[in-house]
Amino acid sequence: MDSEVSDRYDRLTRLASNLLRAPVALVSLVDDRRQFFKSSHGLGDPWASARETPLTHSFCQHVVTSGRPLRVENAPENPLVKDNLAVSEIGVIAYLGVPIVGNTGDNLGSFCVIDTVPRTWSDDEEHMLLELAEFLQAEINLRIALNEADIRTREAISANRAKSEFLARMSHELRTPLNAVIGFANVLLRNKEGTFRERDLTFLDRIQKAGVHLLGLINGLLDLAKIESGKLEVEAAPTDVRALIEEIVAQFEVQAQAKGVELVLVCPRDPMKPVTTDRAKLAQVLLNLVGNALKFTSHGRVIVEVRVGEQGMPESISVADSGIGVPPQRLGAIFEAFEQADRTTEAIYGGTGLGLPISRALCEMLGYRLDVQSTVGVGSTFTVDMRPQLPPPAR
Repeated sequence: MDSEVSDRYDRLTRLASNLLRAPVALVSLVDDRRQFFKSSHGLGDPWASARETPLTHSFCQHVVTSGRPLRVENAPENPLVKDNLAVSEIGVIAYLGVPIVGNTGDNLGSFCVIDTVPRTWSDDEEHMLLELAEFLQAEINLRIALNEADIRTREAISANRAKSEFLARMSHELRTPLNAVIGFANVLLRNKEGTFRERDLTFLDRIQKAGVHLLGLINGLLDLAKIESGKLEVEAAPTDVRALIEEIVAQFEVQAQAKGVELVLVCPRDPMKPVTTDRAKLAQVLLNLVGNALKFTSHGRVIVEVRVGEQGMPESISVADSGIGVPPQRLGAIFEAFEQADRTTEAIYGGTGLGLPISRALCEMLGYRLDVQSTVGVGSTFTVDMRPQLPPPAR
């Protein structure tokens, strides 16, 4: 009730008026104190403009109460409605109305046609109005369902935003004491006076490593919360992709050598045009991808490759490894928070399961797409497609 005028309903009242050759047709919704005209055709003012009447002027209330069609051939002679003010003030003489049933089975109102002179309604006319009422009910129920879905969506968005804001605040508060724990553990581990036993040093080492792992998890949650709450902004500027890639590969050279992994950079010799992007966020994506590739590769090869288009513009950056690979049924899951290639990789390789979800979200923010191809036992290739993409899905 009290909804805006809609042509979707007005078409049905016009159609009912024309098919049944009745001057007035109404879609009337009824509650315990009034009837509201969701649509009207041929109704005069002031009733058409007001779009409602009290129940003293309503034949439709009887359709709602009984749940059955109502035929009135001559209202002044009908004991049910002869004293209804719709007769004297609106000029309702002949009335044919059928129930409008909601998606919960409740009678919401009446779809009716009205004549200003006595009239005998036929079974065919009632059947025709019932057929039209089915279309009307489907439309109303669809609108109700869409409205309920919209409400649930807004509630979910609000709850998700509240969750993200809570995580952001808590992550920020947790980092300060945790940094202190890691810092003091490092100080104690560097103790050179020999005051700690070997067992003590082992415990300190575990404290330090657990603290670093927890800090990584908190930082990941903070990044994810900022992304989901829309508080992470893109600061785009011309970026030298070659220089960025070379910096990132250089950061992992020692780690790669320690694992016996060959880290290869494949980059065109020809000059590349700068890309307008957020350098820090693109760097975070590539750090995650190269770090993951090394983590899941032993005594193999990791290739970081930049592909360039005809105009010298970088089009994609791929990170290919010869590691354990991802099972086909898990390819979608690895981009979900706290998920990894399978249930055993966390115990063997560690990690928080947040790197890839954050990387894909950052790529979407930058207007890129992050794809993966993988074969178990052969390796995986993650590709940042930097070509213009369609707008990312709404969060």
